[in-house]
Amino acid sequence: MARTVCGVTRRLLFVGLAACAAAGAQSRFGPVLVKASALFHTNNEDKDWDTALFVYVNRGRNVIARVENVQGHYNDNSDNLVNLPVLIPATLDECQQGCSVTVSIRPNGHDTWKFNLEVNLFFSDSQHIVRPFANIKLDENNREFRNAW
Repeated sequence: MARTVCGVTRRLLFVGLAACAAAGAQSRFGPVLVKASALFHTNNEDKDWDTALFVYVNRGRNVIARVENVQGHYNDNSDNLVNLPVLIPATLDECQQGCSVTVSIRPNGHDTWKFNLEVNLFFSDSQHIVRPFANIKLDENNREFRNAW
């Protein structure tokens, strides 16, 4: 069944929401996700240059934003911003609750990384959701952090 989203009839709601997000508009379901980022503050244990970083923001089983295989050294006491391309322009209401973030690493040998994380979600009406997480530790034996809101 065709649905009207942003004044355009679409067979798939996702296509309509993607068009709205690209145009910076709102769907009839409200503001949609247009940008996502993860801000990492490395504490007193750096991320090695050859440790690959993976970040996923999920809504249920759907990955709505992600970045994979980010390389680079994150110095002690430094801030590093990682942009997460939006895959599914979820609505603001959907992102207020029922989402999760997963951060994983693939170290080359031994690496311990201690950091704080701030997930930022930006919407088509200029609203912004911030989800902070503190005192995370990942290493070659504990490679994944996951938390929901």
